[in-house]
Amino acid sequence: MILLSVEFKETAINFFSKNGYSGTSVRDITSSLAITPAALYAHFGSKEELFLKVFTEGWEEILKEVKDIIIISEEKPYKDILNDIYRHYVTAYIKDKQRTIFLLRSVMFPPDELREKVLNIFQKSSSEFNTHIQEIFRKCIEEGIIKDFSIQEHEDIFYKFVDCFLFEITAINKVITSDEIEKHWMFYWTLIENKR
Repeated sequence: MILLSVEFKETAINFFSKNGYSGTSVRDITSSLAITPAALYAHFGSKEELFLKVFTEGWEEILKEVKDIIIISEEKPYKDILNDIYRHYVTAYIKDKQRTIFLLRSVMFPPDELREKVLNIFQKSSSEFNTHIQEIFRKCIEEGIIKDFSIQEHEDIFYKFVDCFLFEITAINKVITSDEIEKHWMFYWTLIENKR
């Protein structure tokens, strides 16, 4: 029963990432699994419920991964924690490309009928993520590790660097190498580092 629920979710993510919410039907999902729509409805009350479930779980998973990095990296210098988060943020999106496309497409082009729900879920997740990253920026500024920009400026710079990779990964299907991630990180770090 749980295995089937996982299959529904994975298949739904693939269809939603390729065809969007409106372009995906319950029959598309169930046909690809060679089961009837009734089997899906036994797990999820509607296509909307399935969509919102996989959307919410996708952002929750990303948030959990970042929290885990912060916990694991607790004893590291703040520069290394920031580097770990940065690398994870980029590589996680590369590793699970379908999830990335689904999540980003859903935020950028939410289904009209679900717009408010989708944006609320995203804002809740990003707000929680921002709380963690803001604290790291705050501590880095206090210790003189990074430039004394406002926390908002540091957030904006961080997201601009990450978003440029996400665009290349999702829109132009570019394969990102670890050398590129390292160069990108060094450029980012050079921009924010407080050279005392």
